[in-house]
Amino acid sequence: MHSPRPRLLLLEDSAIEAETLLDYLASAFEVVHVTSLADATARLRAESFDVALVDLCVDDSRNLATFLACHAAAPHVPFVVQSGIGEPEVAME
Repeated sequence: MHSPRPRLLLLEDSAIEAETLLDYLASAFEVVHVTSLADATARLRAESFDVALVDLCVDDSRNLATFLACHAAAPHVPFVVQSGIGEPEVAME
């Protein structure tokens, strides 16, 4: 019996970056792509995900606040964060 692919929530508001990530991830994961923190937290509360890949800078949130809101919505989900921010302080947080 074939097991289902793990579900991954992708929070990415850049269409170009999302397309690239979807190309890589779609073969291994069932990907749900959202572009805003509001959509991400709503989906994390309502649905089951095995992992979340979260861009820290989206239109409606920035930096650590993005991660904290997602984590609060689904504390049991492992998160991988990505960011193009070149600020070491943000990485340390």
